[in-house]
Amino acid sequence: MLRKAFLPGAFSGPTGAGQAPVPEGGAGSAAPPRWLKGAWLLALLLSLYTVFGLPLFDEDEGEYAEVAVEMAHSGDYITPTLNGQAFYEKPVLAFWLQAPLVRVLGVHAGVFRLPSLLACVLWSLILLRFGKQQGDETTAWFAAFLCVTSLGVVVSAQAAAMDGVLSLLMSAACFDIYRYWLSGALWARRRVYLWMALGFLAKGPIAVVVPLAVSLIFFLSQKDLKRWLMALADPLGWLLFAAIALPWYLVQYRLMGQSFVDYFLFRENLGRLTGTLQGHGGSYGYYVPVLLLIVLPYTTLMLRAGFVSLRQHITPLTLFLWIWFAVVFGVFTLASTKLPHYLLIGLTPVFLLMARHREALCPPARAAPPTVALGQQAAPLGLKEIAPGPVLSTIALRDRPAAPLGLQEISPGQQVMTGDQNTPGVMPQPPQAIPPEGQGTPPPERQVAARALVLALLPWILMGLLTLALPAWVAQQAKHVGNPYLQELLQRGPEVFGSTYWGRATTIFGLSFGMMLYLRRRTPSAACWHWLVLAGLGSNALVSTCWLSAAAALQQQPVLEAARLTRTLAPGTPLVADNRMPSFAVYSGRPTQNRAPVVGDVVFLKADREPGLPPHDTLYAKGGIRLVRITAPQPDGIDPLRAGALP
Repeated sequence: MLRKAFLPGAFSGPTGAGQAPVPEGGAGSAAPPRWLKGAWLLALLLSLYTVFGLPLFDEDEGEYAEVAVEMAHSGDYITPTLNGQAFYEKPVLAFWLQAPLVRVLGVHAGVFRLPSLLACVLWSLILLRFGKQQGDETTAWFAAFLCVTSLGVVVSAQAAAMDGVLSLLMSAACFDIYRYWLSGALWARRRVYLWMALGFLAKGPIAVVVPLAVSLIFFLSQKDLKRWLMALADPLGWLLFAAIALPWYLVQYRLMGQSFVDYFLFRENLGRLTGTLQGHGGSYGYYVPVLLLIVLPYTTLMLRAGFVSLRQHITPLTLFLWIWFAVVFGVFTLASTKLPHYLLIGLTPVFLLMARHREALCPPARAAPPTVALGQQAAPLGLKEIAPGPVLSTIALRDRPAAPLGLQEISPGQQVMTGDQNTPGVMPQPPQAIPPEGQGTPPPERQVAARALVLALLPWILMGLLTLALPAWVAQQAKHVGNPYLQELLQRGPEVFGSTYWGRATTIFGLSFGMMLYLRRRTPSAACWHWLVLAGLGSNALVSTCWLSAAAALQQQPVLEAARLTRTLAPGTPLVADNRMPSFAVYSGRPTQNRAPVVGDVVFLKADREPGLPPHDTLYAKGGIRLVRITAPQPDGIDPLRAGALP
């Protein structure tokens, strides 16, 4: 059974007849180009820069990292804590993955991001396997490449958070749902419960809602509700789910009581559905521009593939993929709390649809029909009867062996029109060779193909223009923003956008355009999606080494420097910190306290919270970050919390 569930092509049909399903993605034997595999591997290697080369980003990465550090140091793997206080915002799986790595490898940004990186790799690999089972290998490899190079995955799935892990688990669950529909395989059905249980430990109830909704709607569409109800009533499946997912929740409830249920279930889960948390709201159209952005640089391909997939005959797999995406999009659209990375678990079907319909990106060139030469008149082959007579008529069919014509040798792919000089009334005509397919394309078709290619590359071109405009935009915003923290942060723009930034951007553009020119000369008839592979690699490098690197230097470098400064303080010096930037606690090496400061405290905060602090000496000031030591009590009548000293 296990072998049957894993091996491609080893599934029975929907009726359980024991026949392997016919792949829906094209020729199942099509071998992928070797360079596509290399591009996928290169994209993963580029991701290592983001994972290991950049400091932690606040607020989410800092929270995950500090909780994992405290768990590793305390040895308490039941109750996560943030700065010594119970942390109920996230389930425990993330910290179970990160804390052991901290104990073995120490505190480093890459250590906290490693589980997410591995999840991203596995995500693309299970996408690759499913793509091979349901279509051709080129489609599968291209889908896996899209997965590791899309903007949303590069930014979010490789962060020290659970978005990549949840995307992996939801993809595995939905793939097994489709496998179960195809074959009725028991192991495929039971694995769905396994993936849901792990997802429940990673992100909570959403890991159950999405697979159940996707499977219900799909089985209803196939008039197969009975089999869905059988799967839903699987006692061993629910036993497996309960054995994996529930013990931690039950133990946590026993330790913390109703406060755990109130905060985690009602505030962090149901509260996000019914209310706006931490100001992260949006309209019902919020995720439309988000979707266009997180698939960069493949936005044009996504729109074209979606349109074509709906115009063509909708196969069960196409319908399943659309239902999967629509459920995720619909659930988070209806939720009141909205964040861009929520949509990540709905990108897997988008990648598959784009890969399956990649050829629709550019219109294929139309080849002229084979013709027969009758003196000076050429007729389409197969449409007219050739009358007998003294006219010498010769036909050269595409892909046929060469045929002699007088003293001229005809190569495969040529058509020749000629007249016989002995025929009365017919002027002799020199042989006229019609070039092979792909050469000498009529100008209108070349223009259409060129426009299609420009539209395909337009998102990547816009990303390049944004890279060029970003330094000027930051400088302009620094002059107009009113918040002291943001103003000081943006004023560091000239320092951040220096020679290193421009050198990286120039190198990426140069290599990308150079490879495109090489592709144009080496393979003039290359498909549009071949160009997108180069654009994807360039986009990945651009985001990792320019965009994220600049953001880290602007926002996080001052936090890192201030935290390192605290390591020179006398042991036991109390650290009071703004909890909105928890990475400070990670890099300072000890938890911080969130309270009103007193004399002797060292306080870490943002510049916009400095007014109203008690008298203090400034130890560090840069980029809107302050590290100060309190030297005198707060004057009577001034509450530091009301004055904005700390949240």
